[in-house]
Amino acid sequence: MNVKHKKWYIVIFFFLIIVLCAYFMISGKLAEPRRSVSIENRNTTYATVKLHETSQQSEIDDAKKEEYKQDDLERSLQEMIQLIVEGSDSQVSIQNFNSADASASAVSVTLYTDHGDDISKEQREEIERTISGSMDGLLKENITINISASEH
Repeated sequence: MNVKHKKWYIVIFFFLIIVLCAYFMISGKLAEPRRSVSIENRNTTYATVKLHETSQQSEIDDAKKEEYKQDDLERSLQEMIQLIVEGSDSQVSIQNFNSADASASAVSVTLYTDHGDDISKEQREEIERTISGSMDGLLKENITINISASEH
């Protein structure tokens, strides 16, 4: 390679570097601090929106969890009451359910027995103890037991 060609290669190489630098400067890839700040602000806004959506979803999830807890508790109590009063069907309904504080809750039990026969005092007390034991803070006055004739 002769000296004359070597100089041209060097000139072309530096010209190519200058053109590439100019291209990146114009396209904003090399420098533009405002753009990176605006991207950062957009990401912060996006993160804030996602956080807000997540907290709303969490509130919905908490409400659903409370509903599931209430349904499970009602179902469990129905099964326990049917064991206490054999041959009966029961329906348990919990009003104002709050798993953290049951003091404002009320439980209504409807027992369906043959011919609407009443249950013994011991069975009634056992049902009340079972319900009270399953809900901390539930007042005994907030438990109602109704007897109804079954539809056999």
